[in-house]
Amino acid sequence: MATDTHGSILGNAVLRRDDPNLLRGGDAYFDDIAVDGVAHVHFVRSTVAHARLTGVDLEVAETMPGV
Repeated sequence: MATDTHGSILGNAVLRRDDPNLLRGGDAYFDDIAVDGVAHVHFVRSTVAHARLTGVDLEVAETMPGV
């Protein structure tokens, strides 16, 4: 199979230097870095278009550590 060394990568093998470390667990992802005082957030999309938020139940969240 001939590989085109010019132009598009479509249909051509792409050798990436970072793959071996990522596949073997040798590199760190952003979430692997521990930084004191950093908060985490999770966004959830509404299942209802143009809905009006009338309240938020915080009871379960308030029992979590760090909240």
